[in-house]
Order: sequence, then structure tokens, then C-alpha cells
Amino acid sequence: MQWTLGTSGAETLSCSANIFVGQTEAPLLVRPFLDKMTLSELLTIMVGGFATIAGGVLAGYIRLGIDAGHLIAASVMSAPAALVIGKIIFP
Repeated sequence: MQWTLGTSGAETLSCSANIFVGQTEAPLLVRPFLDKMTLSELLTIMVGGFATIAGGVLAGYIRLGIDAGHLIAASVMSAPAALVIGKIIFP
């Protein structure tokens, strides 16, 4: 995603991690870089957190009977979409 969308490595890693972990855990992966990030990169990380489903919530939805394939596909598609929307809102 970094090469195709032209985003930084830290925001790409955080949005990719949001697919598997929650909104609070994903930014911890890029914690050493948070103080050097621009406002655009920080917004993109926040948008990525709002766009995807955390693993625990995903398990809860599956227990409710929702198709796991659809949930995982939606979460995977949401990561690049979050990067695009974040860059549209705050280039």
C-alpha cells in the first residue's frame, strides 16, 4: 500500500495492523515515530482505526452468526480505503 498510495511507512503499517488488532493497539506499533508525524499522517492513522474491526469485536460478530468471510473481506478492503479518505480530508 505504501508504494501504490504514496503514504509513509508508519501510517501504512498502522493501517495494515488495524485489520488484526484494535484501534488502540495499532498506533503502538509506530509509537517511536508518532512525535515526528505530520498532522495528515496522524489523521490517517485515526481514520484507519475507525474504518476497521478489531479482532475481539470480529469474534463477537462471528458468534452472532454473521459470515466471517464477509467481515474479514470488509476489514481488509477498509484499510486502503481509510488511507485514501485520510489523504483526501487532510492532504
